Amino acid sequence: MPEQDKPIGINEPAADEFVGHIRITNHNDFELSDHYDGRLYTFYPSKPITVPVDVARHIFGFGLSEEAQKNYVMRRMGWNTVEMAKDAKNIKFWKNLDIRPVLFRMVEVNEQGDELEKPQPRPGRPRKVQSHPDMILDDPFEKSAS
Repeated sequence: MPEQDKPIGINEPAADEFVGHIRITNHNDFELSDHYDGRLYTFYPSKPITVPVDVARHIFGFGLSEEAQKNYVMRRMGWNTVEMAKDAKNIKFWKNLDIRPVLFRMVEVNEQGDELEKPQPRPGRPRKVQSHPDMILDDPFEKSAS
């Protein structure tokens, strides 16, 4: 992914937002695999994977400055060899990673704060709603006093 397409300041959500998970998209033409807490995580080419923040911190250095995160990922993935640095493959591989927080404000929002999907009403019978708080609806199961 080109450098200009990476969002700026994504590690700093607004005061009314929180980061619940991190979405990783591997745009390289090979898969990446790593472990966290005894579990294998595989990042297939062009398939977004949403992981908990702790997993993204451990595998991709999420939360570090961009330069520190780049160096962390290159070391962790083995991309810091002399051969890879000569051809700048390591930089290309790094730029092909898209690491973005999944922001929530009661519903998922994108980096600009726009809601991605409106909540859908739950299926089933509509609820009976009283039109006035003092209004009491007759109970159909109550026995009449006659």
